[in-house]
Amino acid sequence: MNRNHLFFLMCSFFLSWTCAGQTGISANTSLPFDRFWNDMISDFHEEFLRVDSAGFAGLCVKHGVSPDDAGNQKKYATLGLLHRMMTSSSPANCSMEGALQIPYYWHWGNSRPRNEIVWTETGQTLLQVRPPAGFNRYQCLADIDRTPILFWKDLLTLKPRYFTPDCDSFYTFGWCSEREMAYQAFLRAINFLPSQESQSFARIIVEGAHSWSEVAVKLNTVSGQEAWFLVSVDNTYGTIKWTPADAGGIAALRSRQGLTKEDRWYNQQAKAALKIQTLQSLQVSVPVQRRIHRQLAAFFVQN
Repeated sequence: MNRNHLFFLMCSFFLSWTCAGQTGISANTSLPFDRFWNDMISDFHEEFLRVDSAGFAGLCVKHGVSPDDAGNQKKYATLGLLHRMMTSSSPANCSMEGALQIPYYWHWGNSRPRNEIVWTETGQTLLQVRPPAGFNRYQCLADIDRTPILFWKDLLTLKPRYFTPDCDSFYTFGWCSEREMAYQAFLRAINFLPSQESQSFARIIVEGAHSWSEVAVKLNTVSGQEAWFLVSVDNTYGTIKWTPADAGGIAALRSRQGLTKEDRWYNQQAKAALKIQTLQSLQVSVPVQRRIHRQLAAFFVQN
């Protein structure tokens, strides 16, 4: 057997392992956004718990959380897996730490780096491209605030829409507030964050020029009780931290209305019912299902 034949067999084995028998890939039909991602999380949540076994075990031992409770495992894995899919590692252009390789890109500022991103459909820079429908108050595609629908819709295209010499081709991008809007809207679209907020809820926190997510979630303890935790998720710096919360901390986060116009707008974009319904209805084609599944499988093979 020559080397080329051996390489072909190894590639075929890898592709069959990443695609065959997985619930997250439809044989020949598109899937709605919420069904596809719920299936994908089901496919990979055990792999995430394997990779982050020390973190989950530490949470359980330190705070009396039941390690065998399936609900605890699913909640821990869902928040962590989504974070590991989409995070960057720093607020630097082209920083993309996560499995889906979604680069960070500064918005506004003196240098206006988004002006130089190329729109691959026409070869023009985003400065030269008119914004899509619904973004009429912006002058060009470089100026728009990338709302969750746009952020995730771009990821689901067959070919990358964007290019820069430093980042190469990429499907979607965002800076801190855009990443957190996308993170929380995703969690609502898959019904991890139900509208009644009795078991879990989230807010985008804005301080200075930075944004991150605070997610409140209940876990079951070894004593059979429920306990609230606050999960600080930063999809710019690549950090996630679980902390026990008392009633006062939960009430303070639940009542938080936002201190600035931007703060309130970010949270509204991440939770408006009509926008979440639109996100849920996005269709994920079979080629995109396979691409995302391969990216996640490769990420866990490397880790």
